[in-house]
Amino acid sequence: MAGGTSGLDMINSTKNNRNIRSGRTKMSDNPYNQNKSDFQNRNPSNYTELIEERFDRKSEGERLTVSIYVGLTFLIGLFFYILMVGF
Repeated sequence: MAGGTSGLDMINSTKNNRNIRSGRTKMSDNPYNQNKSDFQNRNPSNYTELIEERFDRKSEGERLTVSIYVGLTFLIGLFFYILMVGF
């Protein structure tokens, strides 16, 4: 009977994992749970400010990405120019 102990090991591993999982805290005890309301950020008068801040961060990230690509393209072009022409 080949593989008899491997099946037993799988069953024991499943039981051990189930025992470990049952000792964990529930999602309701999680301090990072999104169900807790933060009234300062959820104030409707702050919505426009939050939306503008989000778009500002996004445009700032896009500008940074473009500048990095331009810089890397310049460096790669300079590298190949030096390889072709030499010193």
